[in-house]
Amino acid sequence: MPAGFGAVLAGAAVTDGGAADGDDGAAGTSASIGDDSADGAAADVGGRFEHAANGISRAAMSSEKAVARRMGRRRWSTGTAHSIGTMAVRSWTVLVVAVVSLLTAACSPGGERPLAAAASAGAGASSPGAGSGGTPATSTPAADTSEPLPPALRQAMTGVSWQPGCPVGLDDLRLLTIAYVDFAGAGQRGQLVVHQAIAPAVLRVFAKLRAARFPIRSMQLIEAYGGSDDASMAADNTSAFNCRSVPGTSTLSNHAYGRAIDVNTVENPYLPKGKIMPPAGKDYLDRRDVRPGMIVDGDVVVTAFRAEGFTWGGAWRSGVDYQHFEKPK
Repeated sequence: MPAGFGAVLAGAAVTDGGAADGDDGAAGTSASIGDDSADGAAADVGGRFEHAANGISRAAMSSEKAVARRMGRRRWSTGTAHSIGTMAVRSWTVLVVAVVSLLTAACSPGGERPLAAAASAGAGASSPGAGSGGTPATSTPAADTSEPLPPALRQAMTGVSWQPGCPVGLDDLRLLTIAYVDFAGAGQRGQLVVHQAIAPAVLRVFAKLRAARFPIRSMQLIEAYGGSDDASMAADNTSAFNCRSVPGTSTLSNHAYGRAIDVNTVENPYLPKGKIMPPAGKDYLDRRDVRPGMIVDGDVVVTAFRAEGFTWGGAWRSGVDYQHFEKPK
């Protein structure tokens, strides 16, 4: 079962499935698709054993010197005392080091790397952080993952973010597990559900954001909020798939197709017809005062998404949606 999936199941107990009150909409967007929603080390076991082995070696060397002094043996320029006693100590040391090496290999089957090494590679396990709304990544795979929806998640989504009649089937969706950096600078692991056609692109985008250490507040499936986009936005949650319409219309949002993602919703509010969604986004209306988590034109977030063919709601002439990225068919 994927990391953090337990939280999804717990949140899925609420099945009101209400449509979120906030979306997007760029002028000229196809009515059939709609627009969007406003509504984003490893303990070096080997290292520890290596230190232990070094300690044994130093102890052995001290014993060796003591033996040499007692026996009055002559030392070569290398400082090695040639004696039977010394050879016995050295043989014992070699045996201990060999055993330690075997234990080290056994304790590190996956070759886990610390967050710094993983981040420099563009993907990886990360260390836990507190209060970021993600799942601490203490023993996770070194790479982000994409997989078909597990049976338990299909069940949790049905009647919440998905129902019969949605424009995409559950078989067309993918569960992404993604490492990211939270606002405290700690490594976290979160999840998104997206259309299978854009899954590889989304993983590439978030790998770039992680490498740049762009902070993300939370990344939980919409089921954790009972399918409510309002609740998800208020929690500053980064999310993707949710089968719903653009608020106040019968037009399906691109979130209903699994082709839209909202990132850091508080720092990047949706502004439909004079509204501010979520309300806490009012503190971020001055886009010239760029603070952590905000998305502005030309930054790493916009650049990474545009490189994969996504459009940004923050550039729309009406219904500006700073949090929203979408990739229509």
